[in-house]
Amino acid sequence: MAILLPIPGDENMSRAYEVFESVLAKTGDGIHTLTINTMGLGGTANRRFHFAQKKKTGSFVGDVEMGHLFCELLAVAVKGENPSGLILRTWGIKDRVCGWKFEDGTPTPLTKGELFSAYCYNPETGEMGGPSADAEDTEFTESPDIA
Repeated sequence: MAILLPIPGDENMSRAYEVFESVLAKTGDGIHTLTINTMGLGGTANRRFHFAQKKKTGSFVGDVEMGHLFCELLAVAVKGENPSGLILRTWGIKDRVCGWKFEDGTPTPLTKGELFSAYCYNPETGEMGGPSADAEDTEFTESPDIA
C-alpha cells in the first residue's frame, strides 16, 4: 500500500539540507545511522542514512545518493504538516541514541525519558510496553539542538 505525503517545496529541501548538515556537524566519531519517520496517509514512511566519520582526520564515509533520498523525506518533516521524528544511533558495545521530534517543522530535542518512552511505544496498538530487546544495550542520551 502506498503512503501519501505532501510534496515539499524548494525552501523545504534547502531547510532539510541545513538540518542534515547540522546533525552531521554535531555527531562525533563512529559508525552512525540516522532514521527519519514521517506519518502520512496510509502509514509511516521512513528512510535511513548510514555513515561513519572521524573528525580528527576529517574522514567521512556515506553514500551521497542515499543522503539525497534521506533529505527528500526530511524535507517533508520540515514542511511541518506531518508528525515526524529523527533518531541518531551510534553503534558500539553500548549503542548511543538521541532524537528529535518535529514541531511545526522545527526539530526539537527529545529528553532521555522521551526517547526511552518512544522505544517502549507500540505504534500498532498505541500501548506502552517494555523496552525492546535492543534497548538493554542502548544508552539514551540528551539530544543536541540542531534547529
